Amino acid sequence: MIFLWSPANNRAKQDHMKQSASTVSLSEKMNASTPEMTLEQVLTTYKPLLLKVINSYCQAPEDRDDLMQEISVQVWKSLHRYDGRVKLSTWLYRVALNVAISHHRKQKKETTESLTQVIEAPPPASENPQVAQLHRFINQLDEFNKAIILLYLDDLSHEEISKILGISKSNVGTRIGRIKEKLKQAFTQHKTQD
Repeated sequence: MIFLWSPANNRAKQDHMKQSASTVSLSEKMNASTPEMTLEQVLTTYKPLLLKVINSYCQAPEDRDDLMQEISVQVWKSLHRYDGRVKLSTWLYRVALNVAISHHRKQKKETTESLTQVIEAPPPASENPQVAQLHRFINQLDEFNKAIILLYLDDLSHEEISKILGISKSNVGTRIGRIKEKLKQAFTQHKTQD
């Protein structure tokens, strides 16, 4: 069964539960000029965005695959709730972030490893030592601050971050300033220890 995104059938996902022959089409919700996309095309198009979230919350490759699968299922289950008020990428980021945080909490309960070991994502091999250190400091932040700074580093606007996380724009700006200050202090302490 192929599911298409377009505005023609707003409740098609719900109808699919009743009739297996339904098609979900959401392109109108996304944008009238956006061509119809299958769920597979959406997931393929936004895979780099989803992988950023996944890599921030999972260290083990097998967990990353599981998390990608969980995110894909949740996107499919939630399609009928996407109303087009925000960009599709913003909506997908929010879904992925919610699933990743839930997955992380579940993993945290199941294991005795420390929070740092569970969520620390290995930095890409091409990074310089300062960028790698920045990632280590970011991984030491609490979940919410980590989410904020990762969204900020992905060049999302304060407004987009506020919509994804459900906080005000001014709160986003305040938190980003405080997080930057924490990271700056961490770098300063790290330099004095070397």
